[in-house]
Amino acid sequence: LQVSDRAAALVPGGSGRVTIDIGTLSCLYTGFVTATAAAHAGRLAGATADDVLALTDAFCAPMPFLRDYF
Repeated sequence: LQVSDRAAALVPGGSGRVTIDIGTLSCLYTGFVTATAAAHAGRLAGATADDVLALTDAFCAPMPFLRDYF
């Protein structure tokens, strides 16, 4: 995943410096957790401060919610 100027693209290659498990990626993608929170929890292996900022820009979304009345 290459992130630049608030846009992301999947491209071949890269260093693979940052690794994210599928559960953390799912949480980032849905907006359930921020990249900063994932980094503090140790879920972004190899991530630098710049990587966390780039992931924050790439996966910025409001916290999901569901209005439901039972």
